[in-house]
Amino acid sequence: MQIELISDIHIDFWINPKENTQKQTTLIKEFVKNILKPTSNETLVIAGDLGHYNNQNLLLLKELQNYYRYIIITWGNHDLYLVSKRQEKLYKTSFARLESFKKALLEYENIFFLDGDYLELEGVKFWGSGLWYEVPKHLMQDWFTISNDGVFIKEDKIFYSDFDSFGRRKIYKFNPNKLYQKELEKLEKVKDIDIIITHIPPLFIGDKNKVEDYFYYSNAKAFIEKLQAKYWLFGHYHKGYNNRYKTTQLLASPLGYKNEKYFHKMYIFSI
Repeated sequence: MQIELISDIHIDFWINPKENTQKQTTLIKEFVKNILKPTSNETLVIAGDLGHYNNQNLLLLKELQNYYRYIIITWGNHDLYLVSKRQEKLYKTSFARLESFKKALLEYENIFFLDGDYLELEGVKFWGSGLWYEVPKHLMQDWFTISNDGVFIKEDKIFYSDFDSFGRRKIYKFNPNKLYQKELEKLEKVKDIDIIITHIPPLFIGDKNKVEDYFYYSNAKAFIEKLQAKYWLFGHYHKGYNNRYKTTQLLASPLGYKNEKYFHKMYIFSI
C-alpha cells in the first residue's frame, strides 16, 4: 500500500470560509491541485487540523476523494475550536462539533475517521486518535496566556477563570489534562498495530528553551516502545519530521498556515 501523509492544512487560512459554497468549491479545487499537489496515490492520511469549519472541511474532503481510493483522518486541536458566537450557539461544546463532523462523514464513501478506532485496509492495521498534551501546574498560567486551545476549545463546565488587566473576568471551559488522560487511556488498549496516527507528537520535538513548545507534544514515548508500530504519523508542530525511534519510524508532513514561510510537501511511503 502506498500512503501519502499531510497534516495541519488549516483550510480556512487559505480560503475564506465566508465565500458561498460554489466559490469555495472552485477555490478548493485550485488549492488541492496547486498547493497540496496530490499524486493520485492509493491512501491519504490527514493527521489532524483540517480547519475551523465543518462545512468547509467537508468540501475539501469531497475534492480529495477525486484523487485517493482511501482517506484516513483523525482530529487536531483546531478541529475542536469554536471560533465564533455562531459556532458556540450551533454546537454548544467543541466535542459536539467533532461528533457532528464524524456523523456527516458517514455519508462519504471510503473516508475513515479514527478517534480511538482500529481500521484494517488491505492487510495494513491502522489506529488513530488526536492524542493530547499535559500542562504541568507550574505552566498552567503560561498555557492560558500563550495557547488558543484554552480560549477556543469549550466544554460545558468552567475549568478556570481570572481577570484581565482591565478587570474583566475571563472564563475558560476546557481542562487540557482531563483530555490528556482520556487519550492516554485509549492508547493503553492498543495492540498489534502497523500504523498509529495522532495529531499531537508522541515525544518532544521542539525547542526546550521555549515554554510554548511544551504544549506541542504528548509524553507518550513509552507507548512507542511498547507498541512497536512500523510507523507513527503525526502533525501539530508545523515542521516536517522523519526520524526513527527504536523500531518505529516517526513521520510528520504539515502544510501550515498560508502566511508561514515553511511549507512541507506531502510525504509518500509504502508499507
